[in-house]
Amino acid sequence: MTRTLLLTLLAGVLGTFALPSSQAQAFCGFYVSGATKKMYNNATQVVMMREGTKTILSMRNNYEGPPEKFAMVIPVPQILQQENVKTLPDALFDKVDQLGAPRLVEYWEQDPCRERHKRYRKSKRSAFGAMEKSVAMADDLMAEEVVVEAQFDVDEYNVVILSATESNALERWLKANGYTIPAGASAAMAPYIAQGQYFFVAKVDPKKVTFKDGQAMLSPLRFHYDSKDFSLPVRLGLLNAKGHQDLIINILAQNQRYDVANHPNITVPTNLIVGEKTRSSFAEFYVSLFDYTLKQNPGAVVTEYAWDASTCDPCPGPTLDYNDLMTLGMDAASQVETRIADVQVEVSVMKADIYKTSEELQRDRANLQQRFEACYQQQLDGGEIASGRVNLKASVERGQIKDVSMGWDSIKDEKLNTCLTSSLQSMSMQTKGTASFEVPVSFSSYSPRSSLSASGWTLTRLHARYTAKELKDDLVFRKAPAIVGGRGMPQGKRGDMAEEGVLTSSYNNFQGRYIILNRWEGKLACASPERGIWGYPPGSYSSKAEPAQDTAFAKRGALKLSKQNKADAKTHYATHKKALK
Repeated sequence: MTRTLLLTLLAGVLGTFALPSSQAQAFCGFYVSGATKKMYNNATQVVMMREGTKTILSMRNNYEGPPEKFAMVIPVPQILQQENVKTLPDALFDKVDQLGAPRLVEYWEQDPCRERHKRYRKSKRSAFGAMEKSVAMADDLMAEEVVVEAQFDVDEYNVVILSATESNALERWLKANGYTIPAGASAAMAPYIAQGQYFFVAKVDPKKVTFKDGQAMLSPLRFHYDSKDFSLPVRLGLLNAKGHQDLIINILAQNQRYDVANHPNITVPTNLIVGEKTRSSFAEFYVSLFDYTLKQNPGAVVTEYAWDASTCDPCPGPTLDYNDLMTLGMDAASQVETRIADVQVEVSVMKADIYKTSEELQRDRANLQQRFEACYQQQLDGGEIASGRVNLKASVERGQIKDVSMGWDSIKDEKLNTCLTSSLQSMSMQTKGTASFEVPVSFSSYSPRSSLSASGWTLTRLHARYTAKELKDDLVFRKAPAIVGGRGMPQGKRGDMAEEGVLTSSYNNFQGRYIILNRWEGKLACASPERGIWGYPPGSYSSKAEPAQDTAFAKRGALKLSKQNKADAKTHYATHKKALK
C-alpha cells in the first residue's frame, strides 16, 4: 500500500472585509509560535496543479498573532529539497481567485421598437435549445524520535523537513525549539505519522516580513511532490480555527474537473435573476445563497467553477496565460523525471497478539513502506531495474529485529537486496513479544508525462464550509465528468434562461453567474413594441462581470433570498442530481 497523500491544494477568497470573530479561512496545516497568545489562521489561498502523480502546491497565508517567531507545520508525503521549494509573486493569487469567483452580470433590454433580423434571433435560440438538450531541531533525547531530514532557507522562510515516530516526540521537538503549539496538535498529528508522512515546517523570521493591522504578510510558497493518492489534510487546519472555516479549493488539471469522493457534491445554483440592490451587496447575496445551498444539501462540497483557464464568458478579469501556468507549476509538471516507485508491503506476523493495537501494526507497515520505496527508487535513479516481488524473513524480540534473510526474490538485484535487508535490520518495531514474521514486497515503477501544453488547463473551484465538529475526515479528491451551466442570454419579459441548471458535456463550461436585468425605460415610438429582447448596454458589445470575492468575510444573513431565488435554486439542485447521478 502506498503512502497516503494528505497534502494537496486549496485556494481562499480573501480581501478587504474585516474578519468576524466567528470565521476563519481554512488552512492545510497549523501555526506554531514563540509566544503564548492564541494564533489564528484567517487567510489562506492555495492553488493546486495536478498532473499524473505530481502535485504542485502554491500557498499564500496571512498570519494573525504575536510577532515573535512562528512557523507553519504541514504534512507532506516525501522529503522535500531546496529545489522543490520557492516563493512566488503575490498578485497571481488574486488573478486566480478573480477568475473562478461567482460573478454578477447585467443585461439591458434592447429598444423594443428597433428593427431586428428575425432569422438571426431564431438561430440563436435554436442553439440554446441544443445546449439544453446536451446531456450529457531537537535535543539528544529526541534524536531517534524526530529526525531533521532536510533544512534550507528560501527568502524569509527557514524550511525544515522532519520525520517522527510518534506525535508526542514531534510536539516536544517543537516546544524544545521555542514554539507554542495549538491544543490537540499531538493527537491531530498522530494519524499522519502512522501513515509515514513527513512534516514541512516553514519557520519565519518576523524581522523579514511586513505586519499590516497585526497580520504578517508572508511571501507565497510553492513546493511539489509525487504521490498517487490525492487528498487534503484539513483536520490540522482546524487547530487554528475560531469557528466556521471557509475552504476554497482551486485545482488546475489538463482537461479534467475534480470533485470530492468522500462527501456529497453539489453545483452552486446559477443563472439566477437578482434585484438591483445586489449590485451593492453581491458578496452578502452570495453567502446567503451558499448557506441556503448547504442547508438544502447538508455536508456537501459546492462546485462554483469549472472552465478552461485560458477563456471565460463573461470575464471578471484576465485569464491565465503561459507565464502564469509556468509560475503555478507547469515547469515542474513538465520535467522529465526518474520513474516513480510503486511499492506494496504486507507484514505477516505469526502471533496475532504481538501488537497491542492495530494502529501499531499499521505504523510499522508505513515505516517499512517508506524505507523499501526509498531503496527501490535509489536503484531506479541508478538505471534500469525490473519489477517483481521479494519476500524477507526475520524475527522480532522486544521490538528489535534479528535474523533477517531473503526468502525468495524474482528481481535478483544484489544492491536492492542489500538495501532492503539493512533497512529492515536497522528498524525497531512496536511489538511487545517475540515472533517470526515475513515481509512480502511488490515493486513496480511508472513514468510521468515528459511534456505539457499551455492549453487545455481546466480550473476547478470547490467550496466547503465547516466546523471542527462537522468535519471528521480529510477531503479525498476524484476525477469528475465535464459539466456546463451559467451561460446564455436572458429571453422574454421575465428574462428566462434557455439553458437551466447544470448539464453533463464533453467539455467544462460551468460558472456561478447571477444576473441583473435593466429594463427599457425609454419611449416606445412604434405601434407594436417587442419587449424582452436582452443584450449588452447601449454602445457596447460585452457585459462587465463583477466577481464575488471576500465571501469568507462577508456579513452572513445581511441579504435575504427572494422566494423566486429559492425556487430557482431548488430547481437547480434537481437538475444536478439528474445530470450527475
